[in-house]
Amino acid sequence: MMHFLFLPYCPSLTSFSLIPNFTIVVAGNADSSSAALGYFITPCVATFATLFFYLLLPHLDFARFYMSRSVDYETERSKELLDGSGRFDHTLYHRLLKRIDNSSSLLPVYHNDHVRGGNHGGFTDSSSPALTKHVPNKGIRIWMMALCVSCVFAVTLSVFPVITVRVQTVYKDNEAWVFTCVCCFIVFNVMDLVGRSTPSLVQWPRKQSRLFPAAVFSRVVFVPLLMMCNVPNSKVHVLFSHDAGFVLLMALFSFTNGYLASLCMAYAPQLVRGKDAETAGSLMTFFLVLGLAVGAALSFALGSIV
Repeated sequence: MMHFLFLPYCPSLTSFSLIPNFTIVVAGNADSSSAALGYFITPCVATFATLFFYLLLPHLDFARFYMSRSVDYETERSKELLDGSGRFDHTLYHRLLKRIDNSSSLLPVYHNDHVRGGNHGGFTDSSSPALTKHVPNKGIRIWMMALCVSCVFAVTLSVFPVITVRVQTVYKDNEAWVFTCVCCFIVFNVMDLVGRSTPSLVQWPRKQSRLFPAAVFSRVVFVPLLMMCNVPNSKVHVLFSHDAGFVLLMALFSFTNGYLASLCMAYAPQLVRGKDAETAGSLMTFFLVLGLAVGAALSFALGSIV
C-alpha cells in the first residue's frame, strides 16, 4: 500500500511495483518458498543498487559540474538578500519570492528566530548550500524519522504473518482458513489502510515532539502480545485465548503500522528544504526497505520460539 501513497514523491518505490512482477514471470515454475523469497528479495536488491549509484553520482565529473553550478547560483542569491551591512533585507527577500517559482526552491531557508544577534542575517549554518548538497547531511536531519520508519516495519514484519497466521479460533466448528483470512489478513489490510488515510485528517504527534519516537518504539509491545495469542502447541504462555483479543490486537497493530509509517514518510521531507525533499524521500525509502529486511530476519527467530 505504501507505494500507492508515496510513489509520486519516492520514485525508487517503483521497484516494489515493477520488479516483483518480473520475478513472478521468471519464477513461475518454482516452488512456493523460492518464489516468495525471490518476490521480496529482488526489490531489496534493486533498491540497494539504486542507492549505490546515487551515492556514486557526486564522484562523477559530469555530475559535479552541474552540482557546482547550482551551488554558485544559490550563493549569488544568498548574497543578494544581504545588504551592504550584512543584515537581512526583508523587502528584497519578499520581492524575490514573488519572482522565483516555488518549485525551484533556490532560496536558502530563513529562520526568524535566529535573526537576533547574528552576523549571518538569519541564515544558519544548517541552511548553507554547501552543507545541504551532500546526502549525509540530509540523512543527519532526518535520522530520527529514518530510524522510526525502519522500526515500524521491522516490528510489523517480525510477527506478521509468520506468527499471526498460526493463531486459531476457539470455535472448532468453524473453518480455520476462514478465521485466518478474515481475522488476520482482512483485518490487517483494512485497518492498515485506515491508518494510512488518517494523517490526511489529523497528524499527531508532531514531528518535533518526543512523543512521536516514543509511540513508534512502543509498538514493540505487540510482538510478545501477539505471540501469546491462541497458537496451538505454542512454547509461550497463551494469554489471549479468545478470538476477540486477537482481533483487537490485530486492529491496533495494523492501524498503528499504517498511521505511524505514513507520518514518518510525510514528516521527513518537511525537515529539509523544498528542493531536497525528493532526496529525503529516497533516503526514507531505503530505510523502509531496511526495516522490512530486519523484520523478515527477526521473523525466523520468533517463529522458532512460538
